[in-house]
Amino acid sequence: MARKLSNKEHKKRLAIYNQGLRDKEIAEKIGVSLDTIYRWRKAHGLPRNYERTANDAIRFSLYREGKTDREIATSVGIKKNAIWYWRKRNNLPPNIHSPPHTITKEEHELRLSLYNQGLLDGEIAKAVGLSTPAIWYWRKKNNLPPNVSKFNRLSEADAKRRELYDQGLTDKEIAKNLSVTLCTIIAWRNRRGLKPHPPPKPNYDDRLDEIRALAEKSYSRQAISRELHMSIWTVRRLMREHNIIT
Repeated sequence: MARKLSNKEHKKRLAIYNQGLRDKEIAEKIGVSLDTIYRWRKAHGLPRNYERTANDAIRFSLYREGKTDREIATSVGIKKNAIWYWRKRNNLPPNIHSPPHTITKEEHELRLSLYNQGLLDGEIAKAVGLSTPAIWYWRKKNNLPPNVSKFNRLSEADAKRRELYDQGLTDKEIAKNLSVTLCTIIAWRNRRGLKPHPPPKPNYDDRLDEIRALAEKSYSRQAISRELHMSIWTVRRLMREHNIIT
């Protein structure tokens, strides 16, 4: 059975707790287990004290200067969400956002140049180091319609690929024509359930006379293969199909 805590002991723990010490530090100072302090704090509805870091003083200083969560996060090199949670733990209301930044003529011309190249809002934002909504508002303010979406770009590429496919071109020929990799065309064809076009069969009619001439000279199949730079299997097939005897 748990020992009943005296009023004096409770006040002692509470005084240490109010100094901002964490459960582990309170337990070590009093000489009890961590679980004992945890249960005591929960029984009295006391929230957990958070570890104080060297950055706390910097955060408070920046907060008192009127900096926003994003500005504080940038200054101390952490994420904005971490500052939001830190502010909530300390019951601090958010500071009013800084007034909107007025862009210079050079900044406007840079964005306009990227826009005229056909870049999307996100691509422009990445190039100039801003958020996508910032570019969206800039574009709306200047009455600029959005550039063609990536989906439509892919649709145009898809139409070109299908046109070449319908002409009977092989995967390799389509890839070479569009300057893309063979794997890209194979993946595209598989996604659409299209069968590959077989490569055209080579025409050996002009080589038959050469094979006959060498066979009449008693060349072996291997010798004919080496002489005409053809595979031995191709030579054997053509000689069999056209009754050429060596």
